[in-house]
Amino acid sequence: MLRALVVVLCLAAFPAGLAAQDAPVAPAAVLQELRLEGATVYKQDDVLFLLGLRQGAPLPKDAAAVAKALQERYERDGYSEARVTGAFENGRLTLTVDEGRIDDIEILGVPTDHLARYRRMLGIEPGDIYNTRVVGRSTARLASRSGGAVSIDRPRRDQPGGDRAETMPEKVTLERRGARNVLVVPVRWRYVDNDVSLGSSREDLFSPADGLSPAIVYTATIFDHGRFNHTLLEGFVSYKFGSDEPGYSIGVERPFFGGPRVFLGAETHDITTSDDLWRLSNLEQTLVSLAFKNSFRDYYRRRGHQLFGVLRAGDHNEFNVMTRWDHHEALPNATTYSFWRDDAELRPALPVQNQRVNTFIFGYAFDTRPLTAAGNRATYTRHLKDSLYGFGTRQAPGLRLEWTSEIAGHALGGDASFDRHIANARGHVPISSHTLLSMRGLFGFSGGTLPVERVFSLGGIGSVHGYSFKEVSGTRMTLLNAEYRINLTPDAGERRHDGPNVFVFYDAGRVFGTATSTRWLNGTGIGVGAGGVRVEFGFRADDIPNSRQILVRFSPTF
Repeated sequence: MLRALVVVLCLAAFPAGLAAQDAPVAPAAVLQELRLEGATVYKQDDVLFLLGLRQGAPLPKDAAAVAKALQERYERDGYSEARVTGAFENGRLTLTVDEGRIDDIEILGVPTDHLARYRRMLGIEPGDIYNTRVVGRSTARLASRSGGAVSIDRPRRDQPGGDRAETMPEKVTLERRGARNVLVVPVRWRYVDNDVSLGSSREDLFSPADGLSPAIVYTATIFDHGRFNHTLLEGFVSYKFGSDEPGYSIGVERPFFGGPRVFLGAETHDITTSDDLWRLSNLEQTLVSLAFKNSFRDYYRRRGHQLFGVLRAGDHNEFNVMTRWDHHEALPNATTYSFWRDDAELRPALPVQNQRVNTFIFGYAFDTRPLTAAGNRATYTRHLKDSLYGFGTRQAPGLRLEWTSEIAGHALGGDASFDRHIANARGHVPISSHTLLSMRGLFGFSGGTLPVERVFSLGGIGSVHGYSFKEVSGTRMTLLNAEYRINLTPDAGERRHDGPNVFVFYDAGRVFGTATSTRWLNGTGIGVGAGGVRVEFGFRADDIPNSRQILVRFSPTF
C-alpha cells in the first residue's frame, strides 16, 4: 500500500517538474546602438567606457539605471545641474541629456551701469554649461579682484534692488525659469574695512636709537564698488621709550580710472628710519638688537611731508614720482639694554647732519608676478618708498626689476644737493620641481655730495657673507648674489620654500668713488632652512674656514 502511494505521488509531481523545465526564459536585452541627445561634455565613446557598455553585448542595467549612472558621472565632474533620462527600444538605448546650459546671467545687488564690468570679471557667458567648480573659481576671482569690496552673499537692503533682499538667494544658483536656465549671482557689498593692529612695518619694535618703541596702527579701506578704486587711510603712533619721544605717520592714497590706474597720495611723518632696510627684516633687526646688543642698521630721524603719484599699467608695471620735504636729524644710541651681552659696546651712531633734504624721487617697477592691488596695505607701503633699494624679498618663481632715482635740492631747495640712482634686478628660476636658482644684481651710482646716510656700503648680512657690517663704503656700488636651493620635500606645493631645504650661495661686491682703491669682496657658503628659518654659514672666499660667519635669518637675503 505504501509503495503504491509513493508511485502515485511521483507521477503527480513529474508533469509539474517537466513544465517548469520547459518554461521560456526572457532573452537579455542586447545593446545594438547607443544614441546620445544633448550631450557635449562626453562623446559616445566616453559614455560607453565610463558606464561599462559595449555594443553587441547585453545591457547590464535597465535604461533608467544607465541614465542615473551617467547623471551621477556628470555630478562627480561638477555638472550638478545636468539631468539624464533613458529609453531602450529594439536594441537602441537613447540617453537624453539636459546639461544645464546657461541661457542668461543675473547679477543681484549691482547697479545697471556696473553690470557689464562685473560680468567681464566673472568670466561666465550665456551658452556655458553650469559647473560648480568653474562657477566657484569665477566667483572667487570676482571677490578677489574686488579687493574685498564684494562677497558672494545676499545683497544688503541699501544696495540696488535691496528692497527685495529677503527673497534673494545667499549663494549662486541656476534657476530653471520655464525653458530657460538663469544663473543667479548675489553680490553683497562691503563699505569700509577698519583694522587696528600693534606694531608698525615702518619702525623697529626695538632698536639702539629708540629702545622699546611700541606702535599702534589704524588702517581704513573705503571701498569703491564700481571700478574698485579703493581709498586707503593709514596712520600710526609710536612711543620711543629710549628717547621719550613719540613718532607718527598719517597718509592717504586714492586710485583713479579703470586702467591704467593713477594713484595719488599724500603723507606726513616723524619717524625713525634707515637706509639699510633692504639688508634684513624689521623682525630680524629687533631680535638682534634686543637679544645680542647689536645692530645692522644706521638710524636717523626723518620729519616732513611727501606727495606721490603712481601710474599702474596692468598688473605688472608701475611708474612712480614723488616729492619729499624732509628734515634729517642724527639719532644717538638711546639704550644700553639687551638680554645677553649687556656689557658689550654698541656701534657708534651714524653722524647724520641735521639738514633739510628735499627730493624728487622717480622710479619704475616690473614684476612677472602680479603686484598687489588698490586699497591694499602692502600697495600703500610700497608706494611710500621708505626703502629706495626695492621692495619685498619673496623667493617665488619670477623676475622683478626696480629702478629708483633720488634728486635732492635744485628747484626744491633744501640744504642737500645730490643725486643717487639705484637699479635692482632679482630673478628666481625653477630648475626642476625641487630646485630654485635665485640671482640678484644691485647697482648704485651718484653725483654731488652724498649725505652720510646715503653713502653706498657693502659687507655682512644682506650683501656679502663673511665680511663685517658695512666693511667698505663709496659713492658707487655693484653687488651680485646667487643662490641655488634644493627643496627636500618636492611635493610641498606653493610654499615649497618653507619646507626643509639646503642651499649654497656666492656673493661678489665692490664700491667705487673712495679715496683709496677698493677690491672686490667675495663671499660664499652653505645653509639649511625650514619653516621660514634659515641658518647661513658664510665665509670670505679667500679665507675659508677662518672667516666663518653664522647667521640665523627669518627672511631670504633677496
